[in-house]
Amino acid sequence: MIYRYIIFFLLFLLSSNIFAQIERTYHWYFGYSAGLNFGSGIAVADTNSKILAPEGCATMSDSSGNLLFYTNGITVWNTNHDTMPNGTDLMANLSSTQGALIVPKPGKNYEYYIFTNDGRPLFTNGLRYSLVSMTLDGGLGDIVTAYKNIPLLATSTEKLTAVKHYNNRDIWVIAHEVYSTAFYAYLVTDTGINNPVISNVGAFIDNEGAVGQMKASPNSKRLAFTMTLTTPTYNLIQIFDFDNKTGIVSNHISLKGSDPAYSSYGVSFSPNSNILYVDERVYFNLVKIYQFDLLSGDSAAIQNSKIVIGLIGDSLNNFIQIQNGSLQLGPDGKIYHTTYDPILPDTNGYFLNIINNPD
Repeated sequence: MIYRYIIFFLLFLLSSNIFAQIERTYHWYFGYSAGLNFGSGIAVADTNSKILAPEGCATMSDSSGNLLFYTNGITVWNTNHDTMPNGTDLMANLSSTQGALIVPKPGKNYEYYIFTNDGRPLFTNGLRYSLVSMTLDGGLGDIVTAYKNIPLLATSTEKLTAVKHYNNRDIWVIAHEVYSTAFYAYLVTDTGINNPVISNVGAFIDNEGAVGQMKASPNSKRLAFTMTLTTPTYNLIQIFDFDNKTGIVSNHISLKGSDPAYSSYGVSFSPNSNILYVDERVYFNLVKIYQFDLLSGDSAAIQNSKIVIGLIGDSLNNFIQIQNGSLQLGPDGKIYHTTYDPILPDTNGYFLNIINNPD
């Protein structure tokens, strides 16, 4: 099975709420040469991928659902699964939670930005972008040399997402500075990438809190991220309001899973944006999936709405290490979750869980 090659920290950075055409999200390539194709309306295993992506990665299809290219933030592969001629040495980190994000350039159906994000512990390369033109290499695409690894933010956390602008044309790309409370929202338009809108709100994120996913709600009105690692201080889920007209982030709410716990990592909104899902490694050997009802009231009510909808592992077996991973909303309306459990047969420990009815 293809699932045996899925690494437990995979991430498909295909925020479907930023695309007018969901067909652009039909192909997912991730992990150790793993892949899914949603073109038939259901997830079908795709064994053609050349990717090596322990964590962040991204795939882009055209408006008809045909594969264009994919990347782990360091190498870019085209539709033939060949490395683009200039598609090497991008400056992400293979262990960055959200190390790669692909955004179509508004009004240019042949140009795409690849945003790359460095990771712990040094954050040396920060947030950068490269421009792919599909007119190059005989229509297979390549990175434009003059627009490769262009710096945007010197020290960025591992959190990176995108949101459709209110005008339904432009796109906000949102990062978070490390050792800071600052969100940086970059508006991508047909003329390029604008100077960021900076919002100082929510938790101060240092080296340890930098790990964990950040996601935007499908209705573009909220952001959420996890803060990971093994102290209760960082077992936090933060939720924010987002103004997709101005790019301003505001009104944070802090939630918690178990106390204490090892780490929270994956996060996803439901398709209707009303429910938040979070994964957490509660013990060395047990992963829980939580659900929070965002319509239940104030922050205390949302916290009290928490229920456990999934358990992975065995809390009685202290010798088996279970790993938590990413949560990702698919074009089929289901949420996919990655886990590593070495005791499962016929998977080598790597597998996907599915939330079939997340609304």
